[in-house]
Amino acid sequence: MTIPTQYRKWLKTSVVLFGAFFALAFALHEHRLVSFDSHIFNFFIRRRSTAVNDLAKVVSELGGSVACFVLGAVGSIVLWKRKIARHIALVPWISACAGMASAGVMKQVFSRDRPPVILHLVTETNSSFPSGHATYSSAFYMGLVVVALHLFAKTQQHRRQVIAIGVVAAVAVGLSRLVLGVHWPTDILAGWLLGLASTCVVWMCSLWLGEKDAKKAH
Repeated sequence: MTIPTQYRKWLKTSVVLFGAFFALAFALHEHRLVSFDSHIFNFFIRRRSTAVNDLAKVVSELGGSVACFVLGAVGSIVLWKRKIARHIALVPWISACAGMASAGVMKQVFSRDRPPVILHLVTETNSSFPSGHATYSSAFYMGLVVVALHLFAKTQQHRRQVIAIGVVAAVAVGLSRLVLGVHWPTDILAGWLLGLASTCVVWMCSLWLGEKDAKKAH
């Protein structure tokens, strides 16, 4: 069966991202990244200050499950009200939900311990790998990015600006979790990979639904 070109690049990208995620998980299982995690984690811990800690808490909240779920729903409703097609309008919310679901499953699968509790600036009780906040935020913000690129970004400059905003938002949330001392760096990296992969799958499904709706209309 030949896969249409419009789906192929998203399928390839999702496979690469999922592959990178599981390769990272395997490397952690083999204890190959302990030194890397320790050095990067300690770097962020040493940069703490009252202002930095307070900012990290605010940024972290913007990548939490509640924030991403609510913002995703609001974004989808706004797009729907603007008469954007259903399969496009729902992408921000479904991307956020896909990030939550995938992170929840993988946390159960890997059950990695978090950094020492004495270093935590916020209370967390579930497992560490992958970072839920990094997964939710990368899925949600990149969901917004692909929709914006599809609908509004008509020039290369606009496309670069949209991508940069999404990347900065997702990266900021991930780094805030390091400052707060509740994740190892590889948890964050894994969350970014998983969130991006989830968004690729959601967008690919969105394109398929759009094509299906178009055929029905004719």
